[in-house]
Amino acid sequence: DASDPIRERFTATLFTFSSSSANPSATSVSGSWRVDHPVDHPKKGGWSGVAWSTPPHRVFLGGMVRNTLRAWLPPEPRLHHTLFHQLLLRNNTMSSQDSSPKEANLEISYTRLSPLPDPNGKDSSHAPIVFLHGLSSCHMEFSHTTPFLSKDYDLILVDLPGHSGSRDILPFSLDNATNALSHLVSTKVAGGRAHVVGLSLGGFVALEFARRYPELVLSLFCTGCAPFSGYRKWFISRPRLMGGIEILSGKLTTEWMFWSYIGVEPFPRLREEMRRNHSMELLRSGYSACTEVTIESVAEIRDVRIVIVAGGKKDSVEQTRETGKVLANTNPECKAFVVRNAVHLWDLQLPELFAQGVRAWVEGSEMPKEFELLK
Repeated sequence: DASDPIRERFTATLFTFSSSSANPSATSVSGSWRVDHPVDHPKKGGWSGVAWSTPPHRVFLGGMVRNTLRAWLPPEPRLHHTLFHQLLLRNNTMSSQDSSPKEANLEISYTRLSPLPDPNGKDSSHAPIVFLHGLSSCHMEFSHTTPFLSKDYDLILVDLPGHSGSRDILPFSLDNATNALSHLVSTKVAGGRAHVVGLSLGGFVALEFARRYPELVLSLFCTGCAPFSGYRKWFISRPRLMGGIEILSGKLTTEWMFWSYIGVEPFPRLREEMRRNHSMELLRSGYSACTEVTIESVAEIRDVRIVIVAGGKKDSVEQTRETGKVLANTNPECKAFVVRNAVHLWDLQLPELFAQGVRAWVEGSEMPKEFELLK
C-alpha cells in the first residue's frame, strides 16, 4: 500500500558519510545512512543528506553540508553505527523500569467551549463531547472542527499527559491517560458521562478508556487507531526507532514539507506546539502505548456504542474493518467506516465532514454519505 503512512516514512534513501583523520573535509557517500557516534551524544555524529520518497512526489533534503560535518565530527578515525541499528539495540534493552505506576486523580489541562445560553433559558440537551488528540499534538488540533459543533455542544478539548498544558504530567502512559480522563469526566461533566472523540493516539486512549470505564462513556467516535498488525506492528513495537525518525524528520523538514507529507494545509501554531512537545521520552512512551491496545483488548469492551473510522489515504482500511467486526461481536451497534479521500489527520483536512460524522454518531443519526460502511 503505497499510501500507508508508516511505509512512506520508511521509504527513505539513506546515505553513509565518513571522513578520515588525514583529510577531514573528504566525505564519502554509500548506500546506507550512518552516524559516527551514539545517537544520544548531544553534539557528535552527523549526516548531510536524506531523500524521502513520499508518493506521489519525491522530496529531497540535503546536499553536502561539509562544514557542519567538520564542526560535529572530530578528526580521529571513527567506528560507524547505523542509526537504525543503534535504535533497535536500545529498544531491545527497554525493561520494566521504563513503566510507571498509575497515579490517582490526575488533573489534566483542557479547554472548554460551551454554547451560548439559550435566550429562552433552556439548557442544551446534548451531553458534552471530550476530544483526544494525536501524539505530540494538543487540543489545538481540533480547532478547525470545533466551529461546526460549538454552537450546540459543550466541547472539552484535552491536552493528554506529557503534552502542552499537561506537559508536566509524566510519564505518558495509558494508565495515567485513562485515570486522568476518568477524573475529568467524573468531576467536570454534569451527570458524569460524556461522548468521546479520539484520533490516532487519542483514539487508542479512547478505546482503552472505554474498556476500563464504560460507565463514563456515552459513545465513542475514533479514527486512525485500529490495532496494529503485520509490518505496522513491527515498526510501532520499536518505539525508539519511531521516535528517532520522528525527531529527525521534524528537524530536517521545512514547514511546507511537514504539512505536505501529512496532506493538510499548513498550521504553523500547531507545528510550533508540536515542536515543544517533541521529546524522545514522549514519543517512545506514546508509540509503546499504541501497541498496548490490541484486538484482544478491544474485544473486552462492553456496553459502549463505538464507531471506528479509517482515513482511506493513510490508515489501514482492512485492520479497521477487522476491528469493527470485533466490536460488533459484543455490541451490534458498533460500526466501522472508511472515508476514502481522508488522510490520517483528516480533522485538519476535512474539518466540516469530520464534525458532521461526530454529530451524526453522537445523535444516532445517519452518517454522511462520504462514510463508506465496512462489512
